Amino acid sequence: MNTRVTLLSMVAAVAIAAPAHAQSPSPAPPNAPSPPETQIAYPPERPIDRTPHRVVVPGPSNRARSSVGGEELTGWHAVSLSEGKGRVSIGGTPHDLARGSTVGGYTVRSVAPGRVVLERAAPARPGQPAGGTELAILTFAGGSTRVVRLFDTDPTPVPRLAP
Repeated sequence: MNTRVTLLSMVAAVAIAAPAHAQSPSPAPPNAPSPPETQIAYPPERPIDRTPHRVVVPGPSNRARSSVGGEELTGWHAVSLSEGKGRVSIGGTPHDLARGSTVGGYTVRSVAPGRVVLERAAPARPGQPAGGTELAILTFAGGSTRVVRLFDTDPTPVPRLAP
């Protein structure tokens, strides 16, 4: 029995000493190179140039944000505009507006206080397919037309995706 206790205590001592010995790092030889270090370098900051510069965007102009092509609509003056109906003056001639009525080649889509939405067949433009419609949104301030925004719809049919 005494041998058994001695054997168990020796096994326990080895088991305890083995992990402690495994955890201690082995000393590196004195001439070994040190591990590589990671350094983060940033480029130098550039000074901010706050002087105005002209910016030119290539390609056709964005008709959705300009009134190019809607010059005839800038002459419209609002006499009275309410929800669903209104009265405008075009070149001194009064016209009543309601949904579906036609004025100056445009069909009235909607009338609201301060705004009229019109639609017409899109005029032919070079480089664009024939057909489509043009949507015009007129915003009024103080009775006169302040902003004219034109939107073209593309007559090219959108291909359907296969199910």
